[in-house]
Amino acid sequence: MEGIDNSELTRRLLQIPLFREINNALRGQSGPVDWKIAAEISEAVAASGTRSSKPSAGDIEEFQQACRIAELAVVGHTGLGPVQGVTDVRLLWRSQWSQVNLDALKPLVERLASKLRDNAGAGIGAGPAGPLVGAISPFLMGSQVGLVVGYLSHKGLGMWDLCLPRTKAGRLYFNYPNVLEVEQDLQVPPREFRMWLAIHEVAHEIHFQAVSWMHPYLIGLVEQYMDAAEIDSSQLASRFGNLSDPSELSTILQRPEDLFPLLRSPAQEVLVERILCFTSAAEGYGDWVLRKAGSGLTESFDKISEGMTRRRAERSSPERMMEKMFGLDLGNEQQRRGQRFVSAIASAGGLERLWVKPENLPDLGELAQPDRWLSRVGTA
Repeated sequence: MEGIDNSELTRRLLQIPLFREINNALRGQSGPVDWKIAAEISEAVAASGTRSSKPSAGDIEEFQQACRIAELAVVGHTGLGPVQGVTDVRLLWRSQWSQVNLDALKPLVERLASKLRDNAGAGIGAGPAGPLVGAISPFLMGSQVGLVVGYLSHKGLGMWDLCLPRTKAGRLYFNYPNVLEVEQDLQVPPREFRMWLAIHEVAHEIHFQAVSWMHPYLIGLVEQYMDAAEIDSSQLASRFGNLSDPSELSTILQRPEDLFPLLRSPAQEVLVERILCFTSAAEGYGDWVLRKAGSGLTESFDKISEGMTRRRAERSSPERMMEKMFGLDLGNEQQRRGQRFVSAIASAGGLERLWVKPENLPDLGELAQPDRWLSRVGTA
């Protein structure tokens, strides 16, 4: 990934006592994920290539003020409420951002890891790789999630880069080194980019706070998706046939998507469609709010939005791995689909109906043809 020096990353990873962790894994684990190795690997990856200075007190105050202004604008343009609002705004280093996201993803990752460990054990059975894979799977899953989150720390800007609600409402954390890089790349005034970013994050936070069914609905879909996961046991057995070879282990750890060769089951295909419909509508609504609230607060609004669209198009291997794990599409097409749909129903006066209940969410056909959704649900 751009911004990461491979030689430096290798040096940092070699400082982690990998083989000690493998030995511990072979003696048995108390849980399905080795979170200690996940934290060590994510921190090593996050720290690689980070050179920018730490935020000043002025930077922190600027973000806090931007979020206060954004909250007033979002509530004013949407009428969403009652809400707790944004009560905690922080600027994080990449390693801090990765740890916060590891903590937030822990319940979901453990659910998936338990499923995959059982699946892999049943598929490999009594073969020579069976006991090894079963014993070492916590280490492997910890390595995988640590690599993925560590790599994402070099791209993520805020808490809502993944459309997954957090358990504690009211918190917004910004990835400060990445904010500095993006505002420099876009060549826009830092104050304007930070205002744009604050509105983007606050819009999602307020939306999930105000519509009580959204959090359990989305998490429920992702949990069902994970429960339906399947793993290619034959590839797993051949891939980990020689874990004692350091070069083999190094090759595996360089490609997080290869640690557990996931297969998408037929049941997951159905769930992916439902998740896609939800996230498209939510992202489209967030973009609608961002434009309503942000166009009057930032002169560089269009330039920033265009730059962020280009940036989102650069899909990395860790992002594709995250999609496989959680069933979430992070690409531009999902966002454009939602933007067109929300814009159309807003123009027809039907936007208030969208978030009344889960049954009002569009299906894929209605996302493409908003008139069909309007005929079914109607307008306010």
